[in-house]
Amino acid sequence: MEREVLSTAARLAGAGKAPTIDNALEALAKLAGEILSVKDLFRERLADLDGNSWRYSGQGAEQLRAEVALYERAMDRSVSVLGTISRLKIDERLARIQEEQGQAVVTVLSRVAARMGLDLDDPVIRAMVLEEIERAEREAR
Repeated sequence: MEREVLSTAARLAGAGKAPTIDNALEALAKLAGEILSVKDLFRERLADLDGNSWRYSGQGAEQLRAEVALYERAMDRSVSVLGTISRLKIDERLARIQEEQGQAVVTVLSRVAARMGLDLDDPVIRAMVLEEIERAEREAR
C-alpha cells in the first residue's frame, strides 16, 4: 500500500501536475484537512485489526505492520501542520480575509441597490435581503 502511494505521488510530481498555489493560507488549511482525513483512515484500519496482528514475526525478527507505521506518520504530520497553522494564526487570517471579502460584497450590493433607487432600510426590502442570505447559507451547506 505504501509503495503504491509513493509510486503514484512520484508519477504525479514527475508529470508536472503539481497545482499552482495562489493562496498559501487556504492551501495549508486544505492540506491540514487532508492529513487529518488520512490519519483517521489509518486509525480505522488499525481499529479493524486485533491486538495480536499489529506485528509480524518471521526469520528471527519482529516487525510492525505497515498500517501502524503509516498511522504514526500521519499523526506526526498532523501535529506538524496543526502546529504550523497555530503558530502562523492562519485561522485568524482566513477569518479576517473572509470578513473583508464579505464586507466588500455588502458595499457593492448596497451601492447597486442605492443606484437602483432601493431603500435598504425599507422593511420589505430588508426582509427580502435577509431571506436571500438565509437561502444562500442553506445552499452553501
